[in-house]
Amino acid sequence: MTRGLQTVQGGDFHTINITRPDWELLLDYQIVGAQGLVPGQRSRWDIGRYFTRPAHDLWTAAVSEYERVAPQIDAIRQNPDLHDDGKARRALEIIQPVIDALEAKEAKMNAEIADLVQMAPKALQPVQPLADKDVMGEMRDQEIRTFLHRAGSGERSKLLGEMVKGSHPELTAAVLRSPSYLVTGFSELETQRLEKAGIAAAHADDIEALDALRLAFDDARTAALRAVKGLAEILGPLQLRQGSPLSRKIEPAFKKNPDLETFHEWLKSIPRPPKRAERLESVKAAS
Repeated sequence: MTRGLQTVQGGDFHTINITRPDWELLLDYQIVGAQGLVPGQRSRWDIGRYFTRPAHDLWTAAVSEYERVAPQIDAIRQNPDLHDDGKARRALEIIQPVIDALEAKEAKMNAEIADLVQMAPKALQPVQPLADKDVMGEMRDQEIRTFLHRAGSGERSKLLGEMVKGSHPELTAAVLRSPSYLVTGFSELETQRLEKAGIAAAHADDIEALDALRLAFDDARTAALRAVKGLAEILGPLQLRQGSPLSRKIEPAFKKNPDLETFHEWLKSIPRPPKRAERLESVKAAS
């Protein structure tokens, strides 16, 4: 999933730059094998429909409002019959409804973020169970557990260090599908350390998608803030000086959501295979 910079044109002379998430992929994304949505079953979790949509709505509204309102603010700026204070008052009359509309969409997005933070750790469990009558899969798991149990403590310790970082997902899955940690050669504490690695083994792509969604939430919030600030800046940078009427209206709006930091901490606790983590970091760097 990629993010990129998008320039939004407001009239003939004004622009803002905002980050555009990979909406096409995020809006269609589903997590397969989520738990807790259907009692006793794993099911598909349509995060695109339930969680991405409000963020996309806010982001899209920020773009369209800037495009629509910027020419109106520019006309006020060029009005020779208005002094600076009059221009600011007239602009605020136009910008305030924009802030109100975007904040309403942000509130819907924040409600979904709160639900996501609660649901994701329950829905993404360490391993996918083998399908019924998957004899080959069960034999493969048994072979892996036997290999680990017979391995020397040094070799097993080395493998554990690699597994908790997200490597060897097939080994991690076999351990966590075991009826008892005793048959794996690992201790109970070591097995608990592997649970987060097990989430990476079962849901590596999903974790990457959820992290992209986390960024998209903040991209939408930032786009709304950038849109209203950009409208005010059309009158001149002094309109956003501390204590100005426009500044007093804009500063309290579109604050960072602390739930996203909580979500980020949970995502960071889940190891990722090196190549996957490097790819995600390259996406962030490009933005």
